[in-house]
Amino acid sequence: FAVVGDVQYTTQYHSSDLPKIYDYILDNKDSKKIQYVLGMGDNTNNSTDIEFANITGQFNRLNSAGIPMVIARGNHDTETQFDRYITVEKYGKALSGTYDGTMKNTYRKINVGGIKYLMMSLDYNPDANEIAWAKEVADANKDYNVILTTHSYLEEKMNYSTDGGSKLLSGFVDKCENVVMVLCGHNYSYGPAIRTYERESGRKVVQMMVNFQQME
Repeated sequence: FAVVGDVQYTTQYHSSDLPKIYDYILDNKDSKKIQYVLGMGDNTNNSTDIEFANITGQFNRLNSAGIPMVIARGNHDTETQFDRYITVEKYGKALSGTYDGTMKNTYRKINVGGIKYLMMSLDYNPDANEIAWAKEVADANKDYNVILTTHSYLEEKMNYSTDGGSKLLSGFVDKCENVVMVLCGHNYSYGPAIRTYERESGRKVVQMMVNFQQME
C-alpha cells in the first residue's frame, strides 16, 4: 500500500511538483507491488476549481493505470466541491459499498497475497450515523482485516483529536476487533508517527499519522 499525506500546499503552491508524487507510484507499482493508494485528505488547500483540477488530474492517472485508491475528504475540501469533483461514477466503480452514494464514506473488499482486507474510508469528523454504519460493515465482515483511513484521528502530540479521533476510537476502533490499522493526516507529525492501541482483549491496532505538508 502507498500512503500519500496531505498534499494541500503542493496542490496550491507547487502544482508543477504534484505529479512527482504520482510519478513515483506509477513508476514503482510493479517493483513495489503497489496494490492500493491511500490518501489522507486535504487534497486541496482552498477547495478551488483549479486546485481540484490539479489533484484530480493525478487521480485520473492512477485510474487509467488501474491502481485503486482511497480519496479521503479533509477539512480543507468543502463537501460541495468534494462531491462535485470526487464522484462514485468516476472513482468508485469498484467499491463494495458507500454510506450515502457519495465518496465521503466508502469501503472496498480486496484480497492481497491471500489476505482479506476491507479498506474503509470515513469523512472528516464523521457523525454518529456514519460511525454506526462503519461498525455495521466491519461487524458483517469479521473475516476481513479492516484498514481505516480518515483525515483527523491523532493530534500532533499523538493524543486523539476532538474532531474525529476520540469518537472514532470509542465508537468504531475499540469495538471492532478486526480493525487492524488506522491512517490519518490533518495534524503535523513532520513525518510518519505511530501510536499503538491495545484493546482489553489484547488485540492491537497500529495507528499512523502521515502528514508532510510543512516540510520543504
